Amino acid sequence: MNKLSTVVIALALALTITACKKKADQPAGDKPAGDKVTGDKPVTPPPPPPAAAKLAPLDLSAVGEDWKGWTITAPEGATAKDSFGAAEVAAGATFQLDLRSSKGDVAGFKKEIAANDMNKVKQFLVDTADALIYESEVMGQNEFHLYGNVKVGDKEVNCEDVKGPRYMQADVEAMWKACTSLAKK
Repeated sequence: MNKLSTVVIALALALTITACKKKADQPAGDKPAGDKVTGDKPVTPPPPPPAAAKLAPLDLSAVGEDWKGWTITAPEGATAKDSFGAAEVAAGATFQLDLRSSKGDVAGFKKEIAANDMNKVKQFLVDTADALIYESEVMGQNEFHLYGNVKVGDKEVNCEDVKGPRYMQADVEAMWKACTSLAKK
């Protein structure tokens, strides 16, 4: 082996060691945009699990005439507003619920979500005539949703998570529990 070959090999080895050391020294949360050699793409981690929220009754009267005298038990600090005819109850990014003052078509909704090619159903955690809680996958990320009806006296109310945010199982379970707490004075 000649002297030039030895220098080239030593230089290549030094560059490889330096690159490996840089990658090993990089903080875990500081991932590069992707590996151009292997095509690996960074994965967005799921949001942290929700902290146990303190619950409090929320008066829905301010939403409109249909909601006068109605209350729901929601996370403390939740707000209620009219959202295109629905009462939207929200507390942060993980609790966003739409309430409609009429019964929803659970069977029809199930058919609709089963046919969705973008938000693909993975499994149903609750699948009854009155309620669906399901896990789905959107662009490689899992999320959970709910759709259901609750009966309060002689009135049926439809509950559904607000579409857009990515919810975890505990989030939709908390929203469903809030739905079942609906009451009318």
